[in-house]
Order: sequence, then C-alpha cells, then structure tokens
Amino acid sequence: MGRGLLIFVILMTTIFAGVLTTIQKNVGGVPDTLIKNQLNKELENVSDFVLRKTVREANSQALLDTLFQNNPSGGDMSFVEDYTGVGKTKPKIGNCEIQSLTYSYSLSGHHYKVKSVIKGSMQGIEAVREAEMAFSYPMVTLGKMAPNIVYLEFEQMLLFPWLRKFFGLKNDFPDSSPNHYAGSYYGFSFITPTGFDQTKVDEDVESWTGPYSKRYLKMNGYNSRIVVNRKDQDQATQEGIENFKDLDTNDSFTLVTFAKIDKAGRDAASGLLGFIGGTKDRRGKQGTLMWVPSNPMDANLKNQPSAAIWFETTDQKNYNAKGKLHFAVTQDTIISGKYNTLKVEIEYTRTVPVWKRVGNWLLGYTYGIDTAHFNYPWNSYGLTYEVVGNFAYLKAYVDGNLIGTKTGPPVRAYPNEHGMTLGARDVRKADGSAANDDEETRMHLFGIIDQSGMNDEAFTPQEMFLWHNQVLKSTLVKYIKD
Repeated sequence: MGRGLLIFVILMTTIFAGVLTTIQKNVGGVPDTLIKNQLNKELENVSDFVLRKTVREANSQALLDTLFQNNPSGGDMSFVEDYTGVGKTKPKIGNCEIQSLTYSYSLSGHHYKVKSVIKGSMQGIEAVREAEMAFSYPMVTLGKMAPNIVYLEFEQMLLFPWLRKFFGLKNDFPDSSPNHYAGSYYGFSFITPTGFDQTKVDEDVESWTGPYSKRYLKMNGYNSRIVVNRKDQDQATQEGIENFKDLDTNDSFTLVTFAKIDKAGRDAASGLLGFIGGTKDRRGKQGTLMWVPSNPMDANLKNQPSAAIWFETTDQKNYNAKGKLHFAVTQDTIISGKYNTLKVEIEYTRTVPVWKRVGNWLLGYTYGIDTAHFNYPWNSYGLTYEVVGNFAYLKAYVDGNLIGTKTGPPVRAYPNEHGMTLGARDVRKADGSAANDDEETRMHLFGIIDQSGMNDEAFTPQEMFLWHNQVLKSTLVKYIKD
C-alpha cells in the first residue's frame, strides 16, 4: 500500500512538474510574441512611409541626377542605394533601419518601381521586411513635371497676412523651385487661405503631404491675390542660388495652374455687413488666373499682358455661368502702331459651386467655401509660347488638352519686369505704385487655385497632358507587394 502510494505521488508530481514547465514556457513566450507583433506592425508602417516618400520624390531633380550619375550612358536606369556598407549611416525611423532602396523598371519602360529592405530590432528580437511598389511614371518627363522657374504648391498656411503687413513683417510664400522666388499674399484671412486639412482627395493620397497636399489658396473675388516678385542674377548670386532661372517671358516659356472658378461669381454685399464693407457686385468683373504684366504703368499696355490666362463673363445682364477663356501673349514687336498680341479665346461655361452666400437679409450676407466643390474635379489651365523657325506659336490648354493655337512673327514676348500675379491683374498708377487691393479693374478670381508655376521651355502637348494627369496624383500605382 505504501509503495503504491509512493509511486502514485511520484507520478503525479512528475505530471504536475511537466504542466508547470509547459505553462512557464508559454507564459514566458507571451512577451516575446507581443514584442514581435509590435515590431512587425512598426516595420509595416515604416515600410509604407518609406515607399510612399520615395515614390513622391520620383519627380525630383535629385533623383534624376542620381539616375544619370549612376548611369551616365542613359542605358539601364536601375540602381541601388545600399546603406549596409562600411562607414555608411543607416537611416533610422523608430526601431527600424533602412537597409537598401532599389530603383528599377517594372513591366515596361513606362513603369517604375522601388523596393525597400527594412530591418527592425526591439528588446533582442529582430525582423526584416521587404516591400515594393510599382507606379506609372514615364522617365521622359522626369525633371519637367514641375515648372522650373517658379512653382507654388501652397503647402504652408499663410497666417494673418493682413496683420503681418500691418507690422511691416515679410509675408513670403513657399516657392518649391530651386530659385526660391518670394512674394506676398494680399487679402484678409483670420487663419489661412489654404483650405481644409480634412479635404479628401482620394483614398491613395489622403494622408500624403508635399505635392499631394490638400491645401489650396482661396480667392475671394474682392481683394485677394498673390504677387511673385522679380529677382535678378545678382540677387540670386547673393543668395547662393546656382543655375538661376529668370522669371521672364522670352522666346520660350510655359504657364500652368490648377483652379476651380466659381460658377456664379461674387454678388454685392447687403444688410449691415454690406453697409460696413460696401462690397460691390463683382459677378461681371472677376476671373483672372495668371497675369504677367508687360508695362502696367503704360495706358496702352496695361491691358496687354506679356502673358496671361483669364475668364471673362460675357453675359453682363444675367451674369450666368457662360463666358470666355482667354490665353494671351503680347509680342515684343509693333504692328500697325501697337504691340502685337496673340490670343486664343474659347467659349467656356463654369460648373463648380466654390463659394456660397451665408447670413440673412438683416445683418447681411457674406461668403464661405461651399464644400460641394469637393465633388468636382480640379481644372488645369495652361499656355505655351515658342519661337520656331519663321513663326511664334501660342498654344492654349484646358485639362491637359490642346484647345487652340495662334501664330505670329518669330519674336520674343514682351519683357517681364514686374513679376507675376495670381488671382488678379497687376494694376498700377502712373507713378508705378500699386492701385488699391480692391480695385475693380484687377478682375479678381472668385474661386480657389493651386499648383501654379512657370517653366523656361514650352511644354509639349504630351508633357502638358502628363502634368495635368499626374501632378496631383503622379503615383498611378500598379501594384504593391509587402
């Protein structure tokens, strides 16, 4: 009996010890599992961030330079950025390190891909994640997708421009071109004219910044505008700018912008607000998108821009949505006693409700952004000017499509000495000083504007089409593997 009981106790003790050992091993492995899951999640997030950031930068001059530096013959445009070599610093994000980035063609010469290898380490546990993303981005357009003289993407908020002006502070905006042109925003804004951060563009780029920013510039049709100042070579040299591009209209250039023009236009203020502000009916006096002045002090030239794009309301009685789009370049030559202007005009009907009146008849009405405009695509407007052989060609584009061409004598455009204005005309007094911000002849834009710039070459029709289709979403993703 005693021997049997002893054997039973020994057996049960062995079983119990085995159970305890198994429990200890499992419990001990729980923290390791949690750490590994957390590390994998961080690797996934870092991998996604790195791929998206790398694809974003695929249209940069830096990448183009790197491609040709590694492949001077221009043949195989694939290369690897390896950070694992001796003496190299691995870019680190959180608990993860970027091991390498590989760029190469995918599927065809019009498709490119980037592959990332990222290593993570957390509390003694290591993991590696490889991922790649292929996207449509024709190599022939690299370096030309963004205008190279001045390019305004309105990334930053322009805080209190009226207050900064009051205290004599600079009111610069960010020019993302290497030339770093400066200028000012004119208008009234309590917080920012650049839109809403929660604006949804599409699922792929909702959380992206940079060129995919969802901010834009609001133009109130009354006293808001952007002025880009001129800069000469001496000033650029002092600022340390290499390969400086002059903001001039010569024998080859391009103007481009994205915008939404309000379909109704700005009506007069009313009630108490109208009594205080006195805003007049502007429905027939608005629509300037881009204006490069020739000589705004000369009465004969103030309405003949070196280059410009604007909308004109043609039904002055009913102020309906119909009108005309104008694309113009004034040449540096006199024909029949006046400077010759090439112009393309097309019938155009506005469709987007950008602003809406809010308020009541007693206190009066003011305007606020109509979120219904989210349901309408952005429109792009552009012009190119180029002297080729015995002719000069002005070409006009809407939404990336060529809509008209005018030819003229083979001479340069009228020289630009006064910068560029977005959202209004450059109107000045005879002594050269600027007219009042609310001057009606400025023909202010009533709408929103984004992604505006100037290039020192004339974009081809293909390049203009690609710019329209890819600048707001240049990463037409083909596949993602992770």
